[in-house]
Amino acid sequence: MLNKFHKKASKAFGVVSSAPLARRVLSRNNFLIKNKFNSLFLLNNNTFLSNNEIKCYSTLSKDVFDNETYDPKLILHFGTLTIPLPEKPTSLEDLREFVATGLKLNNNKECIKFFEIDERNKEKQLKGQLKLKKEVTDIGSFQGKALQAVIQVKVLPFSFLQLQDAFPIYLHDVRGAEDFAIALHTYTRKYKYCYVFRIATDDDGTPQREGEISKAGGVKRSTILRMIDENKEIPLVIRSTTVGKIYKASQFALKKGMEKFTLIEEFEAKIASLVSYGEYLWIGGNDGRLYMYTIEPIHKENQAPKYSTTLLKKKVIAMKKAILNLQVDPPHKKLFALIDQTVSVYDMTTLTHLGTLEGTRGTTCYAINKNFSHELVAIVKKKMMIFDYREQTELVREMKLPTNENVTSIEWMKKTICIGFPKKHIMINYQTGEIDEDLQKLQLTNIVSDEYSIYGCFVKIIGISSNIQWKESISSVSICFPFLIGISKSSIEIYNMYEKRFTEPIENKKAILTSDHIQRVFLANNHSIYALTPKPIDQQISDLIGRMRLLEAFGLFEKTFQGTKKEKERKLFYYEQQAGFACFFRTRFKEAFAHFNKSKIDPREVLWYFKDLLEPESNFIPQQSKGDLQEKIKSAMEQEGEKDTSAIKIEVRIKNAKKALQEFLEKARKMRIDEFTHDQLSAIDYALAKLYLNEFKKYGELKTLIRAENHINIESGEVLFRNNARYLAFLYYSKNQTRKALETLKALGAGDLKETSTNTNGVEESIEILSELDDEDLVLEFCEWVFDEDETSAINIFISKLRKKRFNPDRILSFLYCYPPDLERTYLEYLVAVERNQEERIHTQLIINYIETTVILKPTKYLPFGVRVDAGKENGVLGEVRGRLIFMLEHTNIYNKYLILSKLQKTSLYEETLIIYRKLQNHEAALKLLVHKIQDLEWAERYCVYCYETILEEKRKKEEEEIQDMIKQKGVQQIMDTDKSEKRIYRKNEDLEELNPLFITLLGICLNPEHGFVRNEPFALYILKTHAKNIDPIKALSLLPDDISVSKVHDFLRQSIQTSKNRDRQAMVIYNMSKIRHVKSKVTLAKGVARRVMISEDSRCAVCDKPIDASAVFVTLPDLTTVHFKCVNKSSINIHPLSGRNFKHFPVDFDEQITESHILNPPYSM
Repeated sequence: MLNKFHKKASKAFGVVSSAPLARRVLSRNNFLIKNKFNSLFLLNNNTFLSNNEIKCYSTLSKDVFDNETYDPKLILHFGTLTIPLPEKPTSLEDLREFVATGLKLNNNKECIKFFEIDERNKEKQLKGQLKLKKEVTDIGSFQGKALQAVIQVKVLPFSFLQLQDAFPIYLHDVRGAEDFAIALHTYTRKYKYCYVFRIATDDDGTPQREGEISKAGGVKRSTILRMIDENKEIPLVIRSTTVGKIYKASQFALKKGMEKFTLIEEFEAKIASLVSYGEYLWIGGNDGRLYMYTIEPIHKENQAPKYSTTLLKKKVIAMKKAILNLQVDPPHKKLFALIDQTVSVYDMTTLTHLGTLEGTRGTTCYAINKNFSHELVAIVKKKMMIFDYREQTELVREMKLPTNENVTSIEWMKKTICIGFPKKHIMINYQTGEIDEDLQKLQLTNIVSDEYSIYGCFVKIIGISSNIQWKESISSVSICFPFLIGISKSSIEIYNMYEKRFTEPIENKKAILTSDHIQRVFLANNHSIYALTPKPIDQQISDLIGRMRLLEAFGLFEKTFQGTKKEKERKLFYYEQQAGFACFFRTRFKEAFAHFNKSKIDPREVLWYFKDLLEPESNFIPQQSKGDLQEKIKSAMEQEGEKDTSAIKIEVRIKNAKKALQEFLEKARKMRIDEFTHDQLSAIDYALAKLYLNEFKKYGELKTLIRAENHINIESGEVLFRNNARYLAFLYYSKNQTRKALETLKALGAGDLKETSTNTNGVEESIEILSELDDEDLVLEFCEWVFDEDETSAINIFISKLRKKRFNPDRILSFLYCYPPDLERTYLEYLVAVERNQEERIHTQLIINYIETTVILKPTKYLPFGVRVDAGKENGVLGEVRGRLIFMLEHTNIYNKYLILSKLQKTSLYEETLIIYRKLQNHEAALKLLVHKIQDLEWAERYCVYCYETILEEKRKKEEEEIQDMIKQKGVQQIMDTDKSEKRIYRKNEDLEELNPLFITLLGICLNPEHGFVRNEPFALYILKTHAKNIDPIKALSLLPDDISVSKVHDFLRQSIQTSKNRDRQAMVIYNMSKIRHVKSKVTLAKGVARRVMISEDSRCAVCDKPIDASAVFVTLPDLTTVHFKCVNKSSINIHPLSGRNFKHFPVDFDEQITESHILNPPYSM
């Protein structure tokens, strides 16, 4: 009983019980199995909430497991299958292995995904009608009780004419095409309103004939699973439908696919074969005569082309023997024929016999390589023989046929040879001799679509063995795209490959068939030749477009067009325009304008249907009027089955059309502006302006359009913007009518004109225009009313960075004189900071403005030290303005200091006055201000230290600059004396650094104050004690009062005496060290002078190695090397000409060259 149960459970999910989790599930038998088609595990509770108790029971046998129940730990759903698991898997891989085992997926297990169940939409989710959201990637962290398993696959959608990119979808079940259709509808937008006509598998690639989805599956479940396991892209034949209907596509039917007319009637011989190429037709007679005709097409508008023939040549090439299987090789100008089971070669133009291929005796059929590679294959006595006929016929290869069946036909393209047998065909790679497995799968649908141009010659063979249900047994097949033509004994059957249906057959009487695979087919019976011509390609394409078969229409165009690149482009633009209007009148506006963009259509052709967007005086006449837009939209709504076709609904569609129109015009204006004429651009800009203004209220885009270069006519603009003076002014300005634009805005401000789009008085717009103008007179003329309305914003007119020309600041300042000083200050700051004005009067005027503003804002009462805020750090505008004032006084010297000082002395701006005193080196006045008025003694002390350090730093910089200038003026020789100058400077600066004269000034102010101020003796004594080392004691003592106690200056006197003694000792040390250095320098000089160089007849120059004679001028280098004067580098005398040694940086040690004895007793005399 248990084995029986295992078998049924395995059948329910296709489970092979070798998987661990599968064994654990199947070992428990407390659930019901219903085995009917897809067996189902059923639960007694139709809910998946994790907090519900779900009981599972079995009625597999009334005698076994009766009334046994349990609570499953996890419930797994896949399609219509529900599996209660008695144990929760330890990992997601274990659960994936269980599902993969059930589906027999051995390799591609990663395609199985698990998602949580949405309790509110569980039915839709399980059926695949709802997008999955929460994927489970960790079974341990999953707290729910129900999971859904799905399969992620890649599908490859295609029609007969266009292959799309593959993309992934989730399959909720794998029953057939219906599940793929549901997944496409749920997970894609592009194919939302499509249906799956067929799954084109490797086993059967030909689409089934028309039918419902349920009938179009036609593929076994096991085949789909096998493709998923092999990780293959599953090809889907997809058909588009009417919006909202996904079950059946509209059919395109042709009552009569092709027309038949007589080309040559009552031919003089019995016809055995014929072949055509280009404008020539060759006919082989049954009596050995060969004919050559020219074919000239006769075109009539909207009619299939017809042909007339002219006989060029006629020649007897085989006496009373039939000429069979004519084939032509145009590049090599050769014509082949099968005569008496032997392949003969002729010149295709002169019909001259060129020879017979040796070894072809007994040939039943042959074919030349359609790749025109001078190769030929012949079937001779169950063998396949390959020849090369480039210059001399040569047998290249010989292969046995893979079967003993009789060969009925053969074709060759590139490396592939297609051999036809009575009931099948095979594809052989002639280089390897093996069957090409990939091409063996090539189906007729592939040949007539994507591979048509390459393997079109194989149609004659594959067409017979294909699964097309011909009404009678056919003898041969040819192609006249998009039709397949099959010849039977009694009729010519024509199969429309787009519609998968036959058209009206044509009567046939023992005809043979040939075709050049483009747009003409020739038939011949014993004594007549006929031509089959389809409906003109242009008409076929237009019909397809009219029925919204756009992919097929453009595919047909690509496959059949012959002409130059320009002609193709022109035709393609025409069809894109047709497709655009076809979509447009079916309210598929986005698709329509996408086609319009590709067609490079004149935008006025589309605008003509929007009467309210046309220019008032437009004289444009469309090429072909297609009716009223509202009527077209209403008709389309009725065809879609909408009951409500009221004016409101139609207006909604029209608004959607205008949205798409706006995007189309914007893109066309951006991408194709160089292609349009002025009239076209004018129509585009006017329509966009009206859409922005009236339809969509996009005032920002409208302003951008009008402000930039545009092509709206002034007259049209005045009508459009009659109640929008703001945009009318911008239009005038864009047309260089600046005065008119400013007058319009001024009238708007005065209330004479209206602006309905926004609440404005024209001030902002006037500022915007005036800020860009370079005409100073015009700006000053129209800016007055703007300043009267909004002076704060109007100042931006003069400080704009958009202006290229600089105005005269005197005129602007004169104009601003009547307005608050804040405006003048703003403009002066612009002159200084932006325009970098270096005029003293501008800087002085700005500083005076700062001073006056600060005085107004600053409190009148001066706060005492410790309470007041540092200058420039006050809150609000005062701190901002005063900070800028202090910054300018500190960091620039381009102002009249005396004028500023006179202004400051009348105010309480003591900090700013100090800066001026310091700049003027009037330290005594500065210190008096600090001591008597500011009363900040610490600041006075810091002032003395800081100012004197600044003085010393400036002097050092000045002396360094003087040295650098002296070196540049006097050259390199001056460097020799630099050390002495530096020592002199050092000594001078050292004396200065020790004694600070500002302290003497401060002492004088404190001890001998002016009338009205109190003597500050304690602070003076503090300065003497703290800075005793930096104060001249003689000058300090002279300032002390006569009645001061010695004890108060005791510390100062002690430090002064110690400092004086230290200076004396330091001077003595420096003096003695200088004497020692002087003695050493004399010894070094003596050693250097004592050196001698002997010049003899053998002396030679160390550089040029030439002798140094008595008349030559020579130089002796510090290392006693002797060289010619001309061999020395004059610009760098200190560098050795050979070694490159710099004697200045690396001097010579005289002790190594000469000793004291050499000095006292020289080895030679002068």
